[in-house]
Amino acid sequence: MMRSRICLLCAVLFSVASAVGAQPVATEAIEKHFDKIRSSLKLERFQQDREIVAGESLRFEYLYYHDSNGKLVKMRVLEFENEPNASVKVDDYFFANGDLRLVRLYFFMNSSRLETLRKGEIVPLLTGEHIEMKDGKLVRWNALGKEIPSTDRRWRDKTTSVTTSLGVEMMFYKEFKKPKG
Repeated sequence: MMRSRICLLCAVLFSVASAVGAQPVATEAIEKHFDKIRSSLKLERFQQDREIVAGESLRFEYLYYHDSNGKLVKMRVLEFENEPNASVKVDDYFFANGDLRLVRLYFFMNSSRLETLRKGEIVPLLTGEHIEMKDGKLVRWNALGKEIPSTDRRWRDKTTSVTTSLGVEMMFYKEFKKPKG
């Protein structure tokens, strides 16, 4: 049941993106910088299964990229049902000096390239949202290839949504970083 809901959501979003002619947002300086330093970063992985509804669970896999000072540069969150051909949701969080700067939310239709994603390799993904933040504030928002103006009444809700999601993901990150034993 959960799988069918996720597949339906992905299909609807893919259809909407195709209908509005969504194009990937041009690579930003933050992503270019990350790509340039990626080989010098330390990559750590963490995974967790969470029960969503009785008997149905989702797997979350995290890829954490740290610089030589141990600062988090990027966090990638993979979310999927633990079964063959499940759809995968990918969220990328980019940081600059500890400040969230960019969030990319992707939709990936099936898990055929999941192993490539798990390794941290580059896989072409359909961008659902491109969100730029600075000092905890939303400064740019693109959804399904369409720029959302700052005058849009949904900006406040989007800011809250992003900061809440980041808070949850950082809670799991802190749990992962706790000394074991």
